[in-house]
Amino acid sequence: EGALLYQEGVSSWLHKEDIVHIICHELAHQWFGNLVTMKWWNEIWLNEGFASYMSYMAVDDAEPSFQIKDTMVMSDLHFALEEDALTSSHPLSTPLEEVQTTSQILGMFDAISYSKGAMVLRMLADVVEQDVFDNSIKAYLKAFRGKNVEQSDLWNFIQSIRQDKGVFSISTLMEKWTTQMGFPVITINTTSGEIYQKHFLYNNSAESDLSWLIPIKYMTAISSASRVWLEVRGPVRKEEFISKKNEWILANINCTGYYRVYLREQVKGLYNFFKNYTDTSTVPEDHSLQHNQILAIDVACSNGLPECIEMAQSKFAAWMKSNDTNNIHTNLRAVIYCQAVAAGDKKEWEFAWEKFQSSTDTSEKDQLRKALACTRKTWLLNRYLEYTLDPDKIRLMDVATTVYSIAQNAAGQALAWNFIRANWDYVSQGDPAALIMSVASRFSTKFELEELMRFATKAEEHIADIVMMKAVEQTQ
Repeated sequence: EGALLYQEGVSSWLHKEDIVHIICHELAHQWFGNLVTMKWWNEIWLNEGFASYMSYMAVDDAEPSFQIKDTMVMSDLHFALEEDALTSSHPLSTPLEEVQTTSQILGMFDAISYSKGAMVLRMLADVVEQDVFDNSIKAYLKAFRGKNVEQSDLWNFIQSIRQDKGVFSISTLMEKWTTQMGFPVITINTTSGEIYQKHFLYNNSAESDLSWLIPIKYMTAISSASRVWLEVRGPVRKEEFISKKNEWILANINCTGYYRVYLREQVKGLYNFFKNYTDTSTVPEDHSLQHNQILAIDVACSNGLPECIEMAQSKFAAWMKSNDTNNIHTNLRAVIYCQAVAAGDKKEWEFAWEKFQSSTDTSEKDQLRKALACTRKTWLLNRYLEYTLDPDKIRLMDVATTVYSIAQNAAGQALAWNFIRANWDYVSQGDPAALIMSVASRFSTKFELEELMRFATKAEEHIADIVMMKAVEQTQ
C-alpha cells in the first residue's frame, strides 16, 4: 500500500508521479482488459502493454507539468531492451500452445508484455501519427466492446480506419515486432551510406537470422525529420545517410523506434550541468530535467567522482547533526541517502536505520530501507539480512525488495545469494522471481552457474520456468 501513499513536503515529486502512474495504469484496465479482453494469455500484452502505454497518456493529461512522456525511454524502453536481449526472451504474441500451464501464464507477466508492449505501440503511433492512432483505438474499443480479441483484430481495425494506407499495411509492419522475440541493433556508415540490422543479443555466440521491418525516423543538420524503411538485414546503401559535408545525422529521433541506440556521456560534465541545483538542494522546473538530475548524481557518485561523493556526505552529515531538520530536497533524498550510506561507515548506517524505524511516512521509510542496502560494509549487510527475518524490523511484504536491494549491491550479492538459499522457505513468500533475478544478475563463473542450476530444483515450485531460464542464461 506504500506505493499509493503521499505526504506533502515529505514525499518526493517523483513518488507523486509514481502514484499517479500506478492509478492511471490500473484505470486503463477498465478499457484494456475489462471492456476489451485478449482471447488467451499468450497475448496478455494487449492488456498490459496498452495499460502501460495509456497510463503515460493519462498522466500527461492529468498532470502536464510532469512531462511524463519524456520519461518513457528511461522508464520502459531501456528496461524492455535489457530483458529482450536474452535468448530466453519471448515474443509479445507467444504461440498459444506455449502458454497453457499456470507457470507459463505467470511467466508472461514481465517486462516484455508490459514495457515492450507499450514501446511497440508508441512506435506504431509515431508511424501512423498520433491523432490517427488515438482515433483508431477509440473506434476499436467501441467495435469490440465486451468481446475477446487477438492482435490481428487490432491491426486490421487500425488499417481500416487509417486514411493514408501507408507504404506497408499495419499487419505487415507489426508482424515481426510482435511474433518474434528480441530487437535489432542498426549500424549506419555515414561515409558510404551503408546500413544494416542485426539481432542484438547479450550472448554473442548465439546465432540468429531474425530481421525486422524497421521505420527509421531521422534528421540531419541540413534537413528536417523524415522517415526511411529498412526492409532487409543488409547492408544496403541509403543516400539519406551519407554525410556529404560532415554534417551530423541523427537516426531514431526521440527513440521512438524499438531498437538499440548507444550514447556516450561525460560523467563530470553531466554532473556539473546540475551542480548549482544540487549544491543548493533545489531542482529544475522542467520535470524531465529533474529525472536527469537524479541520474547525474547517481552516475557521478557511483563512478567515484569526488565532488559528488563529498556533496552527498556533506548533506547527509548536516541532517545527522541537526537530527530533526532534513534540508535535502525530497526529490534528491533517495539518491543522496544511498550514496552517503555507501561512502559512510557504521554511524551513517545506524542513523539511517534509526530514521527508518522512527519515520511514519511510507515513502520516506521506503527510501531509507533501500538506502540501508547501499553500504559497502559486508558486516552491516549481514546484519541487515538478519533483520529481514524479524517481522518487527522488516515487514514480510518488504523482505523480497530489501533482499533484492542488497543483492544489487556488489558487496552484498554473494551474501544475499547464501542468505536466500539458507532461508528460502521464508523469503520466497514475497517475490521469489525478483530474488533469483537480482542475485543472478552478477553471476559470471562456472561455479555460480552450477550452484544456480542445483538450486533450481528446490525453487521450481515457486518460480516460473522462464524466470529460471533467464537467470541461467544471464550467468552463461
